[in-house]
Amino acid sequence: MENIHTTVLRSEVVDALNLKENGTYIDATFGFGGHTKEIIEKGISNIKVIGIEVDKEIYDNAKNLFKSSKNVFIYNSNFIDVADIVVSCGLDKVDGIIFDLGTNLYQIKESGRGFSFLKNEKLDMRLDLDSDLTAEKIVNSYKREDLERVLKSVDERFYRPIAKKITEFRKKKRIVTTDELVEIVESVKYRKGKIHPATLTFMALRIEINQELENIKKALENSLKILNKKGRLVVITFHSGEDRIVKNFFREKSKEGILKIINKKVILPARQEQKENPPSRSAKMRVVEII
Repeated sequence: MENIHTTVLRSEVVDALNLKENGTYIDATFGFGGHTKEIIEKGISNIKVIGIEVDKEIYDNAKNLFKSSKNVFIYNSNFIDVADIVVSCGLDKVDGIIFDLGTNLYQIKESGRGFSFLKNEKLDMRLDLDSDLTAEKIVNSYKREDLERVLKSVDERFYRPIAKKITEFRKKKRIVTTDELVEIVESVKYRKGKIHPATLTFMALRIEINQELENIKKALENSLKILNKKGRLVVITFHSGEDRIVKNFFREKSKEGILKIINKKVILPARQEQKENPPSRSAKMRVVEII
């Protein structure tokens, strides 16, 4: 499997972790291990990294990539299991955790699961292939009001007419491909500017299928249970729904005296990184430290 994904904010994330000798760190969205590689290359003594990757295909590849590394341990699991994984490793606490909430470019371009509206593929969009819920199931079985809820959650202004069109289309023919869904959305939304009309619809379905927003809150809660004092939690978000959850969670826990916010303003990729890796333009990084 070719690594076509470019890790965002590599050096900024590792600097934010405040690495120390004999430290244990978790890369909770492992992917191809870009952030982990950056940690290892710092050459700090006896650092260990626990990687978590929910996508089985990417996990298998990651295991192969890091098979010669004695300090990297990778698990095929959802990041909400972060506390359980630490316990299974025989540990009580760790010194830092990374969450990079962006979709891996491999999933969009090569997985064949219908993440992209630019390729005609079967509507799937699962990160965890053991899950039963797919994009095809949602568009063909959700009630109209439930489709509206899903679309509205990502601030899709046309949530009502799109949901209406989906329910009308499926009465004539089951919706099974990305091209069919794009056709439905484009019949309601006309292309204006650079953003494809189906962008938010595809994002909304992916989030619903993988329970992304609910899982972020659970994962953050579980992370607090396993971070040492002065341990760092670093989170990169890519859309307003994610960032709202993270910002509010950090603010709430800061008021409770559990953590302190390290960066008052979000950290953004440098202009050069944004130029070289356009998807990074949406990235926002927040950092907190356990008190």
